[in-house]
Amino acid sequence: MDARSAASPRISEVLAGLAEGGEERVTLGELTGRLSDRAFGVLVLLLALPNGIPGPVIPGFSLIFGLPMALLALQMGVGRRTPWLPGPVQRLGFQRRKLAGFLRRAAPSVKRLEHYFQPRYPKLTAAYAERIIGLLLILFALILSLPIPFGNVPVAWAICIVAMGIMERDGLALVVGAIVSLLAVAWNLFLVTAGFTAIELLVDKLF
Repeated sequence: MDARSAASPRISEVLAGLAEGGEERVTLGELTGRLSDRAFGVLVLLLALPNGIPGPVIPGFSLIFGLPMALLALQMGVGRRTPWLPGPVQRLGFQRRKLAGFLRRAAPSVKRLEHYFQPRYPKLTAAYAERIIGLLLILFALILSLPIPFGNVPVAWAICIVAMGIMERDGLALVVGAIVSLLAVAWNLFLVTAGFTAIELLVDKLF
């Protein structure tokens, strides 16, 4: 992708502008149209952020965000420049004030993150490199979809790093985000293995 000029707005400004508009509801089609070449990164970031907030495990919560992210990642992997959404999905919407509230809560975290990102290492943000990132994101999104206690938060924040790298054309962030994501996947595999081992030991003791 082409590098943006230094005058491009920061990510926090882009996100803040998403809630602006006269209609009471905002649709996914409207959001992707306004995001243009940043659509993949912003949508992945928005899908990852809710899972990056520690809290009780709610069955199905991570799945709601993980599967759409996997579909976006698949499109990146096959080389699409902007997301494609089927008509019914484009028309899906939610109240603008709720979007504004979510973005307002997420803004401090995004502002802290964006201080560390800038356009660099353009070869790592070329089309072929982002296709590789897209394919890796499919794995990360599927792992995120699993209801693994203590597992979703590190995966979500690693994906946030990748998303910021996509938006800022930051090749270093893409590499770091991919490595951290793989470590987070390894952590989830450890949790699953430890869980099954604990269950086996418990069953052996009881029976």
